[in-house]
Amino acid sequence: FPPFSVMSEVEFEKGEDVFVLSCDLYYDAKVLDVIEAGNGEKLYRVHYRNFKKSMDENVQKDRIVKNNAEGKEIKEKAEAEFEKKRVEEEEEKQREKKKAPKEKKRLSGEMAPAQTKIAPTERQKRRRKEAVEELESIRRAVKISIPTALKKVLAKDWEENNRNSRLVPLPKKTNVVEILQEVSKQRAKKLGSSEAQKTVQNVCDGVREYFDLALENCLLYAFEKEQNDTLKEEHKGKLPSEVYGAEHLLRLFVKLPELLAFAPFTPDQAKVLSERLGDILRYLHRSMAELFAAEYESPSPAYVKRFDGEMFRSSVEEAAA
Repeated sequence: FPPFSVMSEVEFEKGEDVFVLSCDLYYDAKVLDVIEAGNGEKLYRVHYRNFKKSMDENVQKDRIVKNNAEGKEIKEKAEAEFEKKRVEEEEEKQREKKKAPKEKKRLSGEMAPAQTKIAPTERQKRRRKEAVEELESIRRAVKISIPTALKKVLAKDWEENNRNSRLVPLPKKTNVVEILQEVSKQRAKKLGSSEAQKTVQNVCDGVREYFDLALENCLLYAFEKEQNDTLKEEHKGKLPSEVYGAEHLLRLFVKLPELLAFAPFTPDQAKVLSERLGDILRYLHRSMAELFAAEYESPSPAYVKRFDGEMFRSSVEEAAA
């Protein structure tokens, strides 16, 4: 399970034009938002220019360079290296073709390298198309199928927070750590080999790590932010996975395809990971009555008033920007 690397200090601003590394090339992009990921760490929400909005993603600082002279030089070097590799591959193909019988080459209409040269604009379009296709294939590699019953839980969860102004009662009686421990324990009994058992444990550990680092970044609704601040004060020293439970863990599964988008999986690894993530979802499904809150709680009128005031200030600032 790929580690969720520690993010660095902020060096880029909301609205800034930058270059972002994706599939060995740097692309023109814009920083849409700077996101607090906890412990002073940051993520950057970026939009790739000339790409669909669905390609927007959260990236770490080490994949971004400034859109300035130095950044352009880095971008050009990456493109040159990419092109060098492409040419080397093409030359290797040509060498392989030359090994074939001359008659076969004549009949196949083989062209010299100079004749197969592609115009720069076409090459750029092809590179971009290949990069998009590679990214989409990676995102499709890890299949996460959420059962219909759990989708209804997600819908109710959204409605309670965003329409009814109600909160998940926290801390949860059964937290994320305990849920994952139980999944690992149950699957270990059914899986024969120690290697398979180790894989289950690694996946559960990875999910917990992702959860702890992703919670404040992308798993909380705006209405829950103050509740989270209070919980951090009341439970200092505890990780989010030791306080939150099934509701927020389920939200993570909605975000995982995006979070895992650039993980270097082989098809076999992606298949195994999909199966083990499915184990967790099946456990959540089987244990819905015990793990998910039957009733959400209403915060104090003061809490709601502070939230409304914060939303009003944010809307005014956004309109003035």
